[in-house]
Amino acid sequence: QDPAITPLQRVALAEAVFEEQTGFRTRSGQRLMTLGMMNRNAVILATGQGKSFAFLTEFMVQRMQRGRDLRAVLILESEDAVRKYVAGTAEDARGRASHAQFMAAFGMRLVNGDALANDAKEAAAQGISHPYQQLIDDINDPNAVVVFSQTARGHLSNVVADIAAAELLDALRAVNVVRIDEIHKFALSRDSYIVGRGEKFVEQTQLDHMRK
Repeated sequence: QDPAITPLQRVALAEAVFEEQTGFRTRSGQRLMTLGMMNRNAVILATGQGKSFAFLTEFMVQRMQRGRDLRAVLILESEDAVRKYVAGTAEDARGRASHAQFMAAFGMRLVNGDALANDAKEAAAQGISHPYQQLIDDINDPNAVVVFSQTARGHLSNVVADIAAAELLDALRAVNVVRIDEIHKFALSRDSYIVGRGEKFVEQTQLDHMRK
């Protein structure tokens, strides 16, 4: 964490890691996406334009900027999307590094938050003490990006109502960088934890209108 290094210099360093690990230069759209997210803007990038690596590049920049205060979460569409995003240590058919390899080159790692949440739920049902400790530790690790599906993260909001999960609530509240992929799909979701208590579900006519 060096205040003498400008945000653009941090982006340039992250891009250098990207090029070294993937063999590709950062596209202008990826650079604009990184800078846009750093300024807390919603960003639209066409399919196939490298959105996944742009997300990771920005997490690297946030790590440089925030130092050990970083608490990062990435939310994806589904549990399967989380598994595919986090898993994999080998290069793909085109010789590009996996997400995990890319982050490891910068001393960071991706964590499957869905898997940890599921394990913790089973441990809690068995009466094991501090079932959420591993998830808490990973959320509090400045070198980790915890990846959740929208469903798993949504249900954690219900879990923290349990007094036994008070430390988990503290960890979730300390998260200071949250990035959401495919956010439009969440906005159209009918899941009750998004709608909230005492509220009516979105009507089909409203959904149709929002999709136009």
